[in-house]
Amino acid sequence: MPRLLLVLVLCLTGSLALADVRVLPEGEAPNDKRLGVLKDLNGYFPLEVPATKEEWAKRADYVRKQVLISQGLWPMPTKAALKPVIHGKVDRDDFTVERVYFESAPGFFVTGSLFRPKGKSGKLAGVLCPHGHWANGRFYDAGEAAVKHSRSSSAPSDLNSPDDIRCRPAAFSSRGWVVLSFTTT
Repeated sequence: MPRLLLVLVLCLTGSLALADVRVLPEGEAPNDKRLGVLKDLNGYFPLEVPATKEEWAKRADYVRKQVLISQGLWPMPTKAALKPVIHGKVDRDDFTVERVYFESAPGFFVTGSLFRPKGKSGKLAGVLCPHGHWANGRFYDAGEAAVKHSRSSSAPSDLNSPDDIRCRPAAFSSRGWVVLSFTTT
């Protein structure tokens, strides 16, 4: 008897699965933009300039929200304490370098080197110097000569020197700026 009941239930559910269940009439597609022609970089996308200041503000709010959504920041995550740690001071001629890390989001740490000019106090200009990911990252060392060459006034174009990732922050801090050269781990 239980087997017969099982076979009967399977037959009934199988016949329902084969039934033609439609939401829309035959041949009619849903009105969905995703089913249209796909956009590509060769398309025409004119900027429709808002006519009034209020329309500009409305457009700015819309674009700002879209950017936040695209970056996974809508709704904004709750802010947590950074818990900064500064340690391991190294003394140079006209600046110091300290190792730093802080927790930008729970479980997400930012590490870096903090370059501070010597003999300066009060409010100073601050510069953030992110760097890419390659062998040894911010610890790549081209030698003291590359740093001194990069910091010399005769080589101002070397502020972006690929020889040593520390050249730019060293040059900026020797000019009186506080610089954080950082990466995320």
